[in-house]
Amino acid sequence: MAIPKTGARRISVDGQCYLWRVRHRDPEPDDRGWGWAFAAQHASRPGSTLIVNLTRRHPHWDRVARPVTPAEVADCIRRAIAAGWQPTESGGPFRMTSAAEASGRTGRAEPGASPDPVT
Repeated sequence: MAIPKTGARRISVDGQCYLWRVRHRDPEPDDRGWGWAFAAQHASRPGSTLIVNLTRRHPHWDRVARPVTPAEVADCIRRAIAAGWQPTESGGPFRMTSAAEASGRTGRAEPGASPDPVT
């Protein structure tokens, strides 16, 4: 599954160029902004596509939710390669969850929690 070049952003990670974009599908499972994802692929030799699932709410539905940033995309690409993703080899999509999701840094304040201090 290739990423359409229209609307895709370029990012360089460890000397390799990739295309990435937030997937524009209806959020699942409750259609309230949960369950969105972004996809990445090698720019010049696309093979397997990386699909990164995000468990935080989409910023459209939650104004304090953090959008996908290039730094997060680069971190996920590095982690996927370390976990065995081969971006230039053909094959099915390689799926993972964002490091921010796995570590609990979701970009949402818990009810009653104070905001992070500004440093």
